[in-house]
Amino acid sequence: MSAPELHRTLTALVEAISPPPGGGLRIDRADLLVPLEVTMLPGPDGPRLHARVPHSRWIAGFQPPVAMSRLSVEAVRDGG
Repeated sequence: MSAPELHRTLTALVEAISPPPGGGLRIDRADLLVPLEVTMLPGPDGPRLHARVPHSRWIAGFQPPVAMSRLSVEAVRDGG
């Protein structure tokens, strides 16, 4: 099974920390340190990055390389 494209994985990570509408909680900034299995695969317009979080944190057998990724998200007002 192929990993989703990188932008889909990053969007899912941000959505995972987003509060539900009307939840009363506001997050203005978040820093995530996340391990990602990243691969580059051919796409219709050239190479594309695919990434997913590792399926296990335990080392068992052969596993793809994992890159520690830092994702910073900050709320900004419209227009700037």
